[in-house]
Amino acid sequence: MKRQILALAASAGAAVALVPAPARADAPAPYRSVGLPFLWPQNSLWDVAASAPDGVWISGAQGAYCVQWMPMTPCNPSSFGNPVVRRWTGSGWKEYPIDGWSGDRVIYSVSTGGGETWIAGGPNDRRYAARFDGTAFRRVALPTSVPAALLEAGPAGVFETELTYAANPPIHRWTGSGWTAQPLPSGFTYAADVQSVVPGEAWAVGLGQRTGDRDVPGVARFDGSAWRTVALPDSLVGTHEAFVKVAPVGPGEIWVAGTSVLAHLKDGVWTVVPRPAGTSGPFTDVDVDASGTPWALVGRTDPWDAVPYRYAGGSWQAVGVPAASKFSVQTVVPGTTTAWAVGAGALGIAAFTTP
Repeated sequence: MKRQILALAASAGAAVALVPAPARADAPAPYRSVGLPFLWPQNSLWDVAASAPDGVWISGAQGAYCVQWMPMTPCNPSSFGNPVVRRWTGSGWKEYPIDGWSGDRVIYSVSTGGGETWIAGGPNDRRYAARFDGTAFRRVALPTSVPAALLEAGPAGVFETELTYAANPPIHRWTGSGWTAQPLPSGFTYAADVQSVVPGEAWAVGLGQRTGDRDVPGVARFDGSAWRTVALPDSLVGTHEAFVKVAPVGPGEIWVAGTSVLAHLKDGVWTVVPRPAGTSGPFTDVDVDASGTPWALVGRTDPWDAVPYRYAGGSWQAVGVPAASKFSVQTVVPGTTTAWAVGAGALGIAAFTTP
């Protein structure tokens, strides 16, 4: 049920990472490298999603190229590469056919949960979406002509959001044979993430009502029939904190990643946690393991170069990574303490795991 990374391009040396997360407040075990499936040169990984230990998906592209006849001139010819979607089966990687794909571009997102697995990406400016039927990805028409920002699958359904900023932006929900529009509450202008872990409840975070010339954070809850605004933490009311990711824990409980804080909502009460000491970049992702412990990525120089942390026992714990590793997006296998992430390794394409 996790997760598209918004506007993040993995480097040519992309990687995938797996880390079993300790359930206690002990220091988490560090990452180490493991193998990835064979991919053509000039590859990239953009997303990772998991529904089970043998149902972990990665997406991206391979075989990109750019021919420049002179320095500082446009590429001609060029290609964004061919699509990549692979599933970890527990012992290796498996590839499946992609129906209706034409042209080059990237599979920007893969999402799995609630018995559904979906991909979305180019060509045609993210106008491609497909649903996994157990043997192949079958193309599904998107609900409007606006490019899809993300597709998210979970126990509450499959939700599609669009690359547009507008009052009450629509979120479309898959009915099994088509899409139905379910707009966000008044004041929302953009949905950055939508997630669910239980039937009948989903959460959206993003941009709320503008103050002056700047956006403010927004949170909404889906009750099975409509979206309703959720009051912000008092300390964030009127601020320009940007909410980018939401990680539901259970009914009525979520963690939200903002620019500089992590916020926890439980029993109607918010707790705001500042970024780890010594870090200055934004939070780029958050997920929660089976113990209820949040795992977060904190950017360093840019969102493509993030480091993993775990918030346990009321304090931040850095997770060790191999030298020169970069992380961009992560996920936790539901019901477990195993987390996966994609990023880059010291030698280019690589994968990571803990002992």
